[in-house]
Formats: sequence, structure tokens, C-alpha cells
Amino acid sequence: MKNAQYVKDSQRYESVKFQAKMELSLIESCMGKCAVNFNDSASKLDGSEEPCMKKCFNKFFDSNLVIDKELTLYTHGNPYVWDN
Repeated sequence: MKNAQYVKDSQRYESVKFQAKMELSLIESCMGKCAVNFNDSASKLDGSEEPCMKKCFNKFFDSNLVIDKELTLYTHGNPYVWDN
């Protein structure tokens, strides 16, 4: 029984790790499409950058909620995760 729980926990860990990688990929892709010039001296985003950045932020936030939920499920009561 303990071995089956370990396998289940390992699978959940790999799933969370995959989701985190996908989130990073999403951020890189989305930010690349926005073409924001952070070196520009203007203190505000221009008309095309702002909606694009908002869309990226919303995608990031939504995906972060999914990962947070999965991590909580993975760590809650898991004997293989250390509490520091």
C-alpha cells in the first residue's frame, strides 16, 4: 500500500512539474508576442502593449492557480514531503 502511494505521489509530482514547465513556456511565448520595449524611456505601455500584457498576466494568473491547487493536493498529508 505504501509503495502504491509513493507511485501515485511521484506521478502527481511529475504532473505538477510538467504544468510548471508549460507555464514558463506560456509566459515566454506570450511575452515574446507582446514585443514590449522595456528599454524605452516611456513610463507607460503603449496602446498595443497594454492589452497584450494584460492578456499574458491573466493567462499566467490562471495557470498559477491550477499549479497552486495541484501542489497543495500533492503536499497535503504526503509523507514524502518534508515540512520545514
